[in-house]
Parts: sequence; structure tokens; C-alpha cells
Amino acid sequence: MLKNRELENQTKFLEEANGNLNTLESIFLQLNSQCQSYSPTIDLALQKIHFIKAGAELLGFPLLSNFAHRLEDALQILKKQTNFLEIDSELHSLLLSGVEWLRQIVELLSVGYVMDEQWLVSFCFPVFEELKKHVSEQNLANNKTQHPPYNELEDIIVLIFQTEVEEYLQHLKSLLAKIDKSNLKSEVIIIATQLDDLGELLNLKAFTQLCRSVIQHLKESASYADVTEIAQLALLTWQRSQTLILTRQFEQLPTEIVTNSDKKVNIFEEFTVSESLFQNDNVKTSKK
Repeated sequence: MLKNRELENQTKFLEEANGNLNTLESIFLQLNSQCQSYSPTIDLALQKIHFIKAGAELLGFPLLSNFAHRLEDALQILKKQTNFLEIDSELHSLLLSGVEWLRQIVELLSVGYVMDEQWLVSFCFPVFEELKKHVSEQNLANNKTQHPPYNELEDIIVLIFQTEVEEYLQHLKSLLAKIDKSNLKSEVIIIATQLDDLGELLNLKAFTQLCRSVIQHLKESASYADVTEIAQLALLTWQRSQTLILTRQFEQLPTEIVTNSDKKVNIFEEFTVSESLFQNDNVKTSKK
């Protein structure tokens, strides 16, 4: 009985989510450079996407919630710049593409389709990444504080790591605490890419290197155990980076994670080098 009620709630939510996506599409189609004020429009869009994000998280659709959250983040950035926001053709297209991808995910979930994480990472994820990048760059270009003094920039970085980065780390903690880790790989790749973008915007080269190290290790991982190890190492190393940034020790930021397999490779390489040197010494001795 409980299982039937859960399925009923999920089905009802997905139907409502599809309706909200239709509304979002209509909202975005109405956006154009002639609009006098975007605030009411963006506020309505935020209400619709927040419903999808929160409902998906509550009813066990983490990937849908994650991508909805990404669209919500982009809309939040747009809301901050409504007084001078320009809806160009690329932004217009990205917003509509984001809705279309969410609709495809909802439709697949409605028929019980198991999400292919590689499909999401390869095709769906780049659209939301490009959307966030576009609105962030547009925000920076129109922000009068685009080039703040160095000390002020440090303050901004510290604030972002206290708030936005902390949210990402808490989300990763919750993912690691779940028993079902079937989507962990794609989820952590998404988090790492988001943090990488953040590092790029803040010009934290060491931090972006670290994020790319995490992504590379995940792409090369072959088992759930490997993915879990990488995710745990990523969390610990990102937490260390956060602590160093909060104490303004930017020069000590780590640039990579080192897994157990990395250590084994290093030991093997060291052994090979030592063995080669030993053989060379023996050759020299025999010649004498």
C-alpha cells in the first residue's frame, strides 16, 4: 500500500513538473530585448523551477533535482541583473534548451527509464554548464565591481567559499551518506565541473587544477569502489582547500587528488627506476 502511494505521488509530481516546464517554456519564449522589466518574469520562472527542484529531491529523483537546481542558479544570477539584462539570441536558446532537456528527463522518468549517466554527462550537462557560464560572464561584464581591489577580491573569494562552496560540499556529503551510489559518479562530475567554473571565475588556478584532477580520475574509474574512493578524497581535499582559503593561505592550495592506485603506480615507477640504476651499476662494475 505504501509503495503504491509513493508511485502515485511520483506520477502526480512528474505530471505537474511537465506542466511547469510548459509554463517555463512560455515564459522564456516571451523574453526579448524589448521587455521593459524582467523581474516579475524571472520571479515566476524561479517559482516554477523551484517546485521541480524541491519535489524531485523529495520524491527520489536526484538527477532531475540537480539539473533543475542548475537552471535555478542561472535564473538567480539573471535576477540580480534585471536592470541591465540583455537577452541575446544565445541566452534565449540556452534557456529553452535547458527546459527541453528537463522535459526529456521527466518523460524518461515517467516511463520508468533508468538514466544513462554517460548520456547525461555528454549531452545534457554541457547545456546547463554553458548557460551558467554565459549568465555569469554577462553578470561580470555588466558589474561595476568587475575589477575590485586585491584585498576586496580576497574578501569576495572567502565569502563565496563560506557560502556557495560550502553548499556543494554539504551536498557531496549527503551523496556519500546514501546507500544507493549508482549515480554518484555523474553527480560528483557535475559538482567538480561547477566548482571548476567557480575557480575559473575567481582566477584560482590551483583550485581549478584540483577540480579537473577529480574529473579525470572519475572518468577513468572502473568500479563503484573506485568512484566512492575518489568522491571521498575529493571531499577531503576540497575541504582542505576551503580551510586554506578561509585563512587566506592561497599559495598552499592543493592541485590534485592522489588515490591508492596512483600511489601504487608511483611505487612501481620508483622501483623500476631503482632497478634500472642497479642494473646500470652492475654493468659498469663488470666492465671494470
